[in-house]
Amino acid sequence: MLSVHDYLSRQASKLGGDIDFLLSMADGKVICSSITNPQKSSRQSAMSSALLALSESFSKEALGEENKELTISCNTGHAVIIRINENNQVILLCLTSSDKTNLALLLRLARDTASKIKFK
Repeated sequence: MLSVHDYLSRQASKLGGDIDFLLSMADGKVICSSITNPQKSSRQSAMSSALLALSESFSKEALGEENKELTISCNTGHAVIIRINENNQVILLCLTSSDKTNLALLLRLARDTASKIKFK
């Protein structure tokens, strides 16, 4: 997981951003995170899982298909949560940033990172 951490750290610095990232299992177990406070990291992991599950249910009901990602934007920042299915495991990638980071760039980074993650 160190390579994911290094990759995201490099990409965040390229964007000149204040991007935090969290990689976790669907059950909320944190795999790696740039968030230094373990309690905050655990809470964000649990909320990411619950929020993505809720958005998937809504998407299935309203659009007839589950979504694989969720974006959130507010006055103070943005968040992107992506579900990654790999080897019959569900992993969640959550990126957050301040409002100074372009949401489209954050989403692109999340999608690119998700496509690179492989578990054995």
